Amino acid sequence: MTVEKAEIKIGTLQGIGNKLDDMKEGAVKEQAAAEGAVTAYKLAVPKIEALFAHVDTDIDEGKVPEDGLAAAKYAKTYIRRAADIVSNMRVSAVTQSIHAQGKLAGLDASLLVTKKEVDSEIQKVKSLAAALESGTLTIEDGEVPERPVGVHPGNPIADRKAAESQPPEPPEAEDIDLDSMGKVDLLALAKANDVTIDKRWSVTRLRRTLEDELYGEDT
Repeated sequence: MTVEKAEIKIGTLQGIGNKLDDMKEGAVKEQAAAEGAVTAYKLAVPKIEALFAHVDTDIDEGKVPEDGLAAAKYAKTYIRRAADIVSNMRVSAVTQSIHAQGKLAGLDASLLVTKKEVDSEIQKVKSLAAALESGTLTIEDGEVPERPVGVHPGNPIADRKAAESQPPEPPEAEDIDLDSMGKVDLLALAKANDVTIDKRWSVTRLRRTLEDELYGEDT
């Protein structure tokens, strides 16, 4: 990667960040509108339901004529329907508010990741420029060496752990000093040389058996 390519990547990421900022601004407005609607509907429902008492009061005080009582009952029915409609609208507004909060949280997370990536690329460019200026890094044609696309860099930690878990290679028989070996090494030596032993044997018996099997002809 060249410095120019890195700068292009930074510019692209910054462009994405600006778009995310615009989307966040819209999400903030959306959330504010939803929360405002929730508050408005919450205040409206008891106001509408209060009309029941007014109708009842008018009937009790004789303000509603006899031929208007049926209409008054219908009025109460529609007042109830209106209250139910507004209550359902409030539920929808609550749902919209929750969705807006989730959208805003997602945009905040995306902005954070984008900013970290931009900062990382900027630091890479600064480090590269400093290394080139100091002469500690030489790059042919202005290119920074990279691993080929599709080639996994490997896992040094996993490789090291795997290597550590492997049993040590047993030494050649002629180089062995049995007296200096512990039980684990003796067992490994026996296995490597197809010597039949029992893991429960003592170190002394293991050494004697290996001595007989490996050097018996010379003794």
